[in-house]
Amino acid sequence: MKPRALWFIVLGLVVAAILFAWLRPPPDRAPAPAVISQTPTGPSVPIAPDVPVAPPPVASSFDFVVRNGARAAGPVAMQAKEGDDVEIKVTSDQPDELHVHGYDLHTPLKANEPGTLYFKATHSGRFDVELHRSGLTLGALEIQPK
Repeated sequence: MKPRALWFIVLGLVVAAILFAWLRPPPDRAPAPAVISQTPTGPSVPIAPDVPVAPPPVASSFDFVVRNGARAAGPVAMQAKEGDDVEIKVTSDQPDELHVHGYDLHTPLKANEPGTLYFKATHSGRFDVELHRSGLTLGALEIQPK
C-alpha cells in the first residue's frame, strides 16, 4: 500500500472519530431511562413483562388534549422546580410525537391514547414542549433553580 493511501485512511478514521464524539449527546442530555417500578415480590421472583408498570410519584404533572391540530385543554404555563419529578401527558386525536426541547425527550403518541413522559428536572431553564410532527407548541416548561 502506498504511503499516501495509508495517510488518507488514517486521516479518515481520525475525522470519523472526531465526528462521532462531537455529534453524540452529552451524558446529562441523554434520553431518560425508562421508568420501571418494582413491586415487593422478593429477589427470586421475576417481574412479568406484561404487568403494567406503576408511574412514579410526581411533583409536577401536566395534562394536555389536542384536537384537530390545536390544544383543546391543558395548562397555559408549566412550572416545576429543579429536582422535581415531572409528568407530561398528552392525548391527541392524531398520531404524533411529544418532544421536550433541552432535555431532548421524546415519546410517540397514538391517536386517542394518552402518551406520557416522566423525567427528573435535572437542570433549570425554559424548555419548549411540542408535538414534533405537527409542529404544535403546547407551551414552555419553566424549571426554577433550587
